[in-house]
Amino acid sequence: MGPSGAGKTTLLKCLNGQNNRGLSDGSMIYSINNRNIRSCFIKSNVWEHLLSGLTVRQTLLYASRLKNSRITSQLNHIKIVCDLMSELVISDTADNRVETCSGGEQKRIVIACELTSHLKPNMLCIDEPTSGLDSNAAEVIINCLKVLSRRHGMTIIASIHQPNNDILHMFDTVYVLANGGVCLYSGVPHYLRQHFKDNGIECNENQVPIEVLLTIASKDKSNTTIFNNKHENDVNCESITQTNLRPVFGSLSISKRFSFVDMYYLLCRSLTHTFRCQWVSLLLQFICFQMLAIVMKYCFTPDIILPDGCVELEFGAECYQTEAEIMNEKLIKLNIKYNTCLLLSVAFVVLIVMSVTFGADFRVFRSQQQNGWYSTGTYLWCRTIVDLIPVLMALPLFCWLTNLYNRITFYVFTFALNLLVIMCTQSVSQLSALLFMNEPKVTLIFAILIQVVTVFLGNSLIPVKELHYTLQALSHLSYSRLSFECFVIMIYGLDRCQAPQISTVLYGMEIDDYIFWPNM
Repeated sequence: MGPSGAGKTTLLKCLNGQNNRGLSDGSMIYSINNRNIRSCFIKSNVWEHLLSGLTVRQTLLYASRLKNSRITSQLNHIKIVCDLMSELVISDTADNRVETCSGGEQKRIVIACELTSHLKPNMLCIDEPTSGLDSNAAEVIINCLKVLSRRHGMTIIASIHQPNNDILHMFDTVYVLANGGVCLYSGVPHYLRQHFKDNGIECNENQVPIEVLLTIASKDKSNTTIFNNKHENDVNCESITQTNLRPVFGSLSISKRFSFVDMYYLLCRSLTHTFRCQWVSLLLQFICFQMLAIVMKYCFTPDIILPDGCVELEFGAECYQTEAEIMNEKLIKLNIKYNTCLLLSVAFVVLIVMSVTFGADFRVFRSQQQNGWYSTGTYLWCRTIVDLIPVLMALPLFCWLTNLYNRITFYVFTFALNLLVIMCTQSVSQLSALLFMNEPKVTLIFAILIQVVTVFLGNSLIPVKELHYTLQALSHLSYSRLSFECFVIMIYGLDRCQAPQISTVLYGMEIDDYIFWPNM
């Protein structure tokens, strides 16, 4: 317990190995010699742990399968889930979606998820389990935690904000922090009044001891009472660490390696969540693809594909252009603009959709990964596949509608090139979401900014050879340039012009046929 800003959440993260920067120089964590710590941390916001669209039963079953994926023996996941739902009094909500449950039920669901592992954590850190709940719901949660602690031999450390007297006395030990992270009191709740007497602190019968202590805790750490209690606590800590404790080095959190089993379960869960909760954005993406294809196809005449852009390279050839050749040059430019617009428009639509949807469940991943559900690589591969599935549903029709050449080879190359560009765009959206996880608007702006830069260096709007040499070097990192050059080669290169002819398009852009496969 303690006032806001005293460091309650930071302390929990330090104990769980998630925030060692919160420890001062010389701080050490000790453990009983014969115990290996298996810890997990539950945040105050339940939506950093739960995915909407899943029922309570589905949520717990996936949690059990993911957390126990390394167990070789056969486990009855249904029994594990049913037992936990019974212990935490959420059996009645088994078939309800998690977003329809009450606040107290959601917090108990989160706790149940972390306890589905066969080898349960022996230290559970919970940040404000009673926040946003009425006194009755708060008492139910604390009572459930006490039952779990006794039944499974588990240490449960919770940060509580202004509990009533009944809830306070349900805890075995109270640890009160003053401003600056200084320990003001550590002991059993019912000893508080005696503690005040021993330290000469006034607390009459009409005052609630914990409220008096929190009032003192909110004062500056130079306060005499706080200073004296800090000194007493330091002496007690020094005497305790001389007994049967050992220092703990490194992280206490659980970590897992990449696993195809985890990836399978995570893929099933992610697909359920995506198609139940994000189907509107996916439908809009599909419609945008097809509407874009139809509009673009009817805005450009099919004649743009007729000129081949080839000229005879012979000694003494005439260099003036006829009216037909001038018209062909215009059609070539329109064809390049047509395919460039299609490529960039698809990338832009995907960029917006993926930037918005990726950040939505990334906080859930961070909480679950830190508690040992799965590895980072497992999540990112799974997320990449899930994001690409709607694209793979929309892209074939899009490429068929926009294919003016009516050749299967051109269709296949167009599909492959669009897919590669979309995968690059997906990486940009993921990077933006990782950098600005709590700022969705900034995420979108940053992703669009990167897209604009890649287009600027893409050799389509401004010839790269006209840019500064540093920008020319940087343009080799632009997937817009790589894809644009591949498209131009696919249309006007790859032996389209037979000797002694050359392609005026490739010659003018200083593009060679041989870079096609390296670019791909």
